[in-house]
Amino acid sequence: TENEALQLLARLYGEEGRYRESFQTVRVALDNYPETDLTRRAQETASALFEAVFLGPKGEALAPLDALALFY
Repeated sequence: TENEALQLLARLYGEEGRYRESFQTVRVALDNYPETDLTRRAQETASALFEAVFLGPKGEALAPLDALALFY
């Protein structure tokens, strides 16, 4: 389904370090499929990725401006 494809795409983006695209893809899934278990699990995964990027080791590789750009 489209929702499954969005989840896969978000995961692959995250694994490749394309965090902004990963977060945006999860946001699209949340907008289109807000009440599904699959989307809730994707949101939990995105939250864990966000924490790893901004509070953990993944964020150390990002320049401050690049980290800020994730929000815009």
